[in-house]
Amino acid sequence: MVKAGDSIVVGVSGGADSLCLLFMLSKFSKDKNISLRVVHINHGIRLEASKEAEYVEEICEKLHIPFNLVESDVRKFAEDNKLSEEEAGRIKRYEAFREAALPVNGKIAVAHNLNDRSETMLFNLFRGSDIRGLGSIRPVNGNIIRPLLVLTREEIEEYMSDIGTAFCTDSTNLTDDYSRNKIRHNILEYAEENIIHGAVKNIARGAEVLDSINDYLDEVTRTESEKVTTEKGIDIEKVLLLHPVIRGRILYSALVSAAGRAKDVEEVHVKVIENLMRLSGNHRADLPYSIVAVKEYGFLRFEKKTLLEEFAKPTGEFEYRFEPQKVFKLGSGEEIGFRIIETGGPVRNFPTDAYTKWLDCDKIRQPIVVRTRRDSDYMTIRDGQGNTVHKSLSDYMITEKIPPSERDRICLVAEGSHVLWLVGYRISEYYKTGPDTRKVLEINYLHF
Repeated sequence: MVKAGDSIVVGVSGGADSLCLLFMLSKFSKDKNISLRVVHINHGIRLEASKEAEYVEEICEKLHIPFNLVESDVRKFAEDNKLSEEEAGRIKRYEAFREAALPVNGKIAVAHNLNDRSETMLFNLFRGSDIRGLGSIRPVNGNIIRPLLVLTREEIEEYMSDIGTAFCTDSTNLTDDYSRNKIRHNILEYAEENIIHGAVKNIARGAEVLDSINDYLDEVTRTESEKVTTEKGIDIEKVLLLHPVIRGRILYSALVSAAGRAKDVEEVHVKVIENLMRLSGNHRADLPYSIVAVKEYGFLRFEKKTLLEEFAKPTGEFEYRFEPQKVFKLGSGEEIGFRIIETGGPVRNFPTDAYTKWLDCDKIRQPIVVRTRRDSDYMTIRDGQGNTVHKSLSDYMITEKIPPSERDRICLVAEGSHVLWLVGYRISEYYKTGPDTRKVLEINYLHF
């Protein structure tokens, strides 16, 4: 957990656990050239909190360790964010720890003990957590270290008594107001006294085993994920051949990566993705944090909805009437502009840029518009024998394997139902310039 030269932020509340951690690290730091800094958070909930802060500061002065007091209105934060006070306090504590550790790229030491690990395992078991949750509190999690995780609460308090140092008792820990306290007072204490002595240690040992198994599954998941992931996304045929446990973990990891967080990503969302993969054809499914799972042509990928998609009509439909020499802003950094060019003779040179097109202006009889697709849309294309034929835009998109998720969002230029140009793809054969062209409609599409 710790090596010479480390800088460690120690979370110290003034309770037996955190003071034990502070004394232990203080002794250890002298031999290992480790710098320590204490952070104490006053949650603003208990009347005795200010006295606890003073006590911790006095101990820090004796040990010659820098002391930081952080005051936070946890109750208001909980109300504003619709959180329990317990969860709100945890969030504010770790915010303060990370802020203190950030300038020196330090580690964060917190004082969870073996009892905490057992309580957390049972709590996660009761709420239906998978093996990740049943592994409970990890000894090392990123830059967070928990050196006391092998000691019971009784062993810690015995040590504090042996060195003759008083510690503070958080009055909220004595009530059954919080779920963890109920587990501590009504389940674990009962198990120790009436079922088997050593139950707390046995539960913690089980959590340690499950945590080790979880590490192994993570390794297998990473290996298999590399095998089934391509530039197009997750190969559905391959991932469906995997063991359900590994398949589920791959999908969970992919969703968490897309969402940028694991909170509120649950087994039910993995089931939604698995059901989506088993459907025939191309489909989409909405997931937490504005993520969309997209199944297309045998591959699965995750996309983040844009703000426009969040608030637009389901089809994302738009329409702009053509005006010469005008540029239309389509949103999301897209623009489309028109101009009419008098050629004075046959067109011999024309743009080869995929997003600049020349069309025969004299063939356009009706007002043209820039819009998204409609069911009646068609294009004029050449068939295999060189003949020009009308083909529905829907059939063309299927033939060209344009992803269903993109079809309602692609910009097109149309005269009635006749599509002049499907932007990014092709123009209609009917409107192409030729020897008789005397007036050109130039269309420029920009995306930036």
